[in-house]
Amino acid sequence: MANYLSVWYFEHGEDTNVCTEFGSTPQPVPEGYQWDYCRPNALIGQIKCNNGEIVSKSGTSYKVIWMDRNFEYVSVPVLRKLARLAKNGAWIGGPKPVASPSLADDMEEWNTLVGKIWGGKYPNVVV
Repeated sequence: MANYLSVWYFEHGEDTNVCTEFGSTPQPVPEGYQWDYCRPNALIGQIKCNNGEIVSKSGTSYKVIWMDRNFEYVSVPVLRKLARLAKNGAWIGGPKPVASPSLADDMEEWNTLVGKIWGGKYPNVVV
């Protein structure tokens, strides 16, 4: 049975589509692992973490939520969810986002959440 490694390319943030980035060739993941993509609405509404175990509503378990090197634009609602997941022990990896894709986001809250998630508060968040 394969282990599941959630390779959350997050479609390169919220500004592009995974199909235009990868076509039919996704980014490589470690041998022996499986992966899934996750859109923002699925992350917010269908992913939970209890005691470090990341689980989807369908019951699939994941070890890591990973944002690839092109992860740049993330909205406040997604950052709120990532902060809750990190607080509950989810392993999150990848670069710190650089901006919000939304003019409606409160930039003070955006900066606070990014600092909280990627600022060293959680040992389970790695860059």
